[in-house]
Amino acid sequence: MHTISIHAQQLSVSKSLPEAHQELLRQLLMVLRKLCREVPRSHVTPVLAGHFVGPSLLWKPGSKFVVYPDSREHASLAALVRCLVLFLDDVWNDIDEQARVPASLLYGSPRA
Repeated sequence: MHTISIHAQQLSVSKSLPEAHQELLRQLLMVLRKLCREVPRSHVTPVLAGHFVGPSLLWKPGSKFVVYPDSREHASLAALVRCLVLFLDDVWNDIDEQARVPASLLYGSPRA
C-alpha cells in the first residue's frame, strides 16, 4: 500500500468518527506511541503495534462468519495503525500528551 493512500485513509478514518470516538482513538494511539518510544524496555515497535492492534481496532466483519480478516486485509489494517502511530501529529494537530481526556467528552454531557 502506498504511503499517500495510507495517509488518506488515516485522515478519513480519524475525521469520520464522532468526536468522542476520535478522542478515544487519539488517546489509544498516544499510548501505543509511548510504548513504541520505549522499544528497549517494551519491545513494541510501530510494526508490532500495527500488527497486533490494527485488525482488532479497525476491522468490521460484516455479515460473514469470519473470525478474523484475511491476510491482505490484516496487512492493510496493520499498516494503517502503524502509520497512525508514526504520524499521529499529522492527523491530529497540536497534540498535548500530558493533557487528560475530559470526562464530559467520554461520557457525554448530562441531558436536561
